[in-house]
Amino acid sequence: SVPLEVIIVDNHSTDNTLQIAKIILKHQKPYALNPKPYTLLVKGPERSQQKNAGAHQAKGSHLLFLDADMEVEEGLLFELANLATRKVQAAVIPEYPIGSDFWSKAIALERTCYQGNELLEAPRFIEKRIFQALGGYSPELIAGEDWDLGQRLRARGIPIPRTRKRLLHHEAPGFAPSLRRKWYYLRNIHRYAGKYPHLFREQESLKNRLAIFWRAKTLL
Repeated sequence: SVPLEVIIVDNHSTDNTLQIAKIILKHQKPYALNPKPYTLLVKGPERSQQKNAGAHQAKGSHLLFLDADMEVEEGLLFELANLATRKVQAAVIPEYPIGSDFWSKAIALERTCYQGNELLEAPRFIEKRIFQALGGYSPELIAGEDWDLGQRLRARGIPIPRTRKRLLHHEAPGFAPSLRRKWYYLRNIHRYAGKYPHLFREQESLKNRLAIFWRAKTLL
């Protein structure tokens, strides 16, 4: 088995996330490589601080950052363990978006078009030593913090390969949740845009996005 630890960082949620997590983890059995592999933290106010808190708590050599709506594809952890053994310092993990209704399927289709595009993908697997040397995720960024980390890795000349196995990304159903997420992103992306004005123009360019959609259309 792959030696691992699971750190759940909750941002003061009001939907019983911590209570549910405690019940689930209470029934998880320890194993020889790590007799206490589960940790629960409460941290905010935004996700950069949450990720940094989890990374600080982690004892392993490499970090894998997952969001609440993500599921690990079978075999991914073994692939990441092999990458760590080969001294790979960071990796992008392709995301396979999954929708359950019209709106979430539409978002999933959009995300599918971005796969393999270096401008729009970001690393989620990184060696802890490198993560700490970079100062972790930028606390001042509320959106685009993953793109920012990728740019700082590339500025150091660190190769970022892609894994074969994927993360399953479950999109939130309904028009209202999708709209709220988009609005939240739009309200906060200006900080990232101010840090990387030229790059952001490429990432958000309508012309580039249409070209991405057209290339994806020819492959689907």
